[in-house]
Amino acid sequence: MTLDLVVEEHAKGGWRRARDLTQDQVLLRVGGEKVLLDSFENGCSLSGPLAPETGAPIRAQGGAPDSGAHAEGPSGKESVRDTPPNAEGKQQASPVPPPQRYVLYFDLEHLKLGSRTRAFEAALRWARKAAQSPDEAMIITGGMSLRIVRPMLPVSQRLVEDLRAARKDFSTQDLWAEGESGRFREIRSRRTREEKIALSKSYASIEQSVATRVLENFRDVMAIFDSIEGTKNLLFFSETLRMVPGSQYFGNPSELRAGFSSLDDAPEAGTFLDVSGTLRQVVEQANERNVRLYTIQASGLGAGEDTQDTLTMLASETGGVSVHGTNDLATLFDRAREDASCFYRIGFRMPASHTGKVLPVTLRIGRDGTGYRLRYRRTLMDPTQEQQEKTRLQAAFLAPQAARAFPMTVTSTRLFDHPRGSRIRVQVDIPLKDLLALPGPRPGGQRLTLLVGGQVLPIREETVPQGISRENPWMDVDRRRLEINLPPAAGPRRATRVAYTGEMDASPGHYLIVAVAEDVLAGTVSSRTIEFRARASFASLGEIGLAAEDAGAIVVSEPDTPATPASLSPKLLTADLGPISPDRRPSFFYALCLPETNPSKPQVGSEVGKAQDGWALRRSLACGSGPAVPLPSRSLPEIRKPGGCTLVFDPLPSDRVPAGRCRFEVRLEIPGDPPETRTREFEIVSSSVPPGH
Repeated sequence: MTLDLVVEEHAKGGWRRARDLTQDQVLLRVGGEKVLLDSFENGCSLSGPLAPETGAPIRAQGGAPDSGAHAEGPSGKESVRDTPPNAEGKQQASPVPPPQRYVLYFDLEHLKLGSRTRAFEAALRWARKAAQSPDEAMIITGGMSLRIVRPMLPVSQRLVEDLRAARKDFSTQDLWAEGESGRFREIRSRRTREEKIALSKSYASIEQSVATRVLENFRDVMAIFDSIEGTKNLLFFSETLRMVPGSQYFGNPSELRAGFSSLDDAPEAGTFLDVSGTLRQVVEQANERNVRLYTIQASGLGAGEDTQDTLTMLASETGGVSVHGTNDLATLFDRAREDASCFYRIGFRMPASHTGKVLPVTLRIGRDGTGYRLRYRRTLMDPTQEQQEKTRLQAAFLAPQAARAFPMTVTSTRLFDHPRGSRIRVQVDIPLKDLLALPGPRPGGQRLTLLVGGQVLPIREETVPQGISRENPWMDVDRRRLEINLPPAAGPRRATRVAYTGEMDASPGHYLIVAVAEDVLAGTVSSRTIEFRARASFASLGEIGLAAEDAGAIVVSEPDTPATPASLSPKLLTADLGPISPDRRPSFFYALCLPETNPSKPQVGSEVGKAQDGWALRRSLACGSGPAVPLPSRSLPEIRKPGGCTLVFDPLPSDRVPAGRCRFEVRLEIPGDPPETRTREFEIVSSSVPPGH
């Protein structure tokens, strides 16, 4: 594993970068134990001489962990390459500087509108003038929600356009910080001290919830950086994120005037907890993935004194710098670039024991360490296997396009529409040939273990600007562990894939499905996404679907979900049917729904709530150029309440279906209403197509 180190030495006139250190000058301790260095690289020679430091008039605080890495990727292996040991202990320098990777993280929940503008303008100026090819950049907007606006891409690819789109899209969202001055005024307007304390306590409680959620999102997003090699410079723009959220309502004199600071001795003032524990988790997760945090107080000059501790901790513990007290936010980009131009990278060995412990890291230059000041990562984690698994799944949900360890597909099928939305069938298919299987309990059989999970996210099209990758959602993961026993392989119809199915009702709208599967035995993860639209319908007859059994699929359905008249049989699969053969036992399905009042259309004909008196269902089948053949009549299923639906299944009559193109038609006749007709075309083959062909 590797660790990056930024070193300054004291010289006449102040501090300057130390450029000529050697390996024997560096002392490393991890968990209090001395660790021998296997490699030593002088990164100060990568880009040639640096311009003299200007000593810009800003207040910058640093002295932090770096980006070195004991990070494990989705496969559980080191995600950074170990530098080959230098047996002679000499300096090693790469002839070509690697691309620098920047992550622009806008803490929307804690940025006021003015600070948002300054932050985005600083990022845009950097993108237009200072961003250098082949450097790469990512954009994340965080808060109570989290969105990866732009994945890690070269800065030459639409970076300015993506920043503009992000600024426009999120200009009116997550405005908790913007309302702070109004909350102060509301508290001051209360007549009695008791009323002020009660209102302050209420707002402080909300403030704590907001800050905790923001930091948890910030912590969890670190999982995606396992798949991105090298050091990541994360520039964190915030303004009102405090170490003790809500404390400003109990007498911060710089915020509360008009004498409200007299509430400092209120009992409620000491009942709120700081967020240092969650901040520490952010730092630990960042350190594990070579993420160096550069934090900036975006409010500008003379503001944010009560937030400096929070931002300084994030920076100083990860090897970055905290900048505040300046309107020149571009300073942050300058400091990140400067650090990338002169650093040392050391390599050492630390075998993983999966203890779950966080070990302190200390570095010293020379025997006594005097005359130097250092910035580097301060912690090293030894994650448990459970922690590694959780991280892999989090990363797959956040960045599905990066989780491609084995093939899988996700499909959605609209079973039918009803007045409240659509019934959707989700199916995840995973080929068995790319999964790790071990000997199973039966002679000649095998066993594999899968974790399958997913989430459905609503998409507001008006808030999805151009350039946003919809394959970067974030959500909690509901997972099901599948222990699958595979019988001995026999014949051409042996099992070739796992098909995981589930159904849900979705309100009208546009949605994104994210599906994640983990091969537990191999420790590998894959993820896929697909979009669908749900819509409301007041029709009595639904569209016709086609489903069939597949001997090549091991079908697993949602657990503990009772079958309903509106559910598709778990044995029937809807995805990728293509040409079908009668021996696959295909079935048509369509919904019958009892009429319900349409708010946009007066009800005519049959009475709402009346049973299906007089309903008639007529079906026919036509293949090739032949005429349509009526199918035998059938009884109608009972629908118990207005707006209720049930699925009707019609197995394909294999004794009368020749090979070729066919057409199935259903006609529903309701006394007093116009008839409703639906059709479905499909193709029949004379024999089954072997799985995988």
